[in-house]
Amino acid sequence: MDWLRSTDSAKHHDPSRPDRRLVLAIIAQAIEDASRPPTPAEIKAKANRLKDPIQALRWLFAPSPVLEWYAAYVDLDVDLFRKALIQAAHSYAENSFRPDQRRVFRLRYQWAKRDRLFDAPYDPDLEDRGDDDENDRPE
Repeated sequence: MDWLRSTDSAKHHDPSRPDRRLVLAIIAQAIEDASRPPTPAEIKAKANRLKDPIQALRWLFAPSPVLEWYAAYVDLDVDLFRKALIQAAHSYAENSFRPDQRRVFRLRYQWAKRDRLFDAPYDPDLEDRGDDDENDRPE
């Protein structure tokens, strides 16, 4: 996810600072979680059901003061970041998603958008409630 580290807006922070690397790693982990391959039950239902990918997608794309804070900390514009993320998922350029990640991210993003998962604001206190459906866990 080198494109995440090399944005034009990242001017004020030294990219080698540990705190900046930590924040970028958290954002990158959310992207990884949103790119987790769907389970057979998710494929059958054509819907996101696993908690981690749903939370990651909501954190990345729903209105979120948490993501806004993280983005501001590393000098990323949230709207430009989201657009760049979607573009990267549709691009085959180097420093983008791996091919398997691109495909899964696009699929999960489409399901989430269709199911209106981005309409309600992201609330960290509410997001942790509920467990994965037992049938949706990978085998």
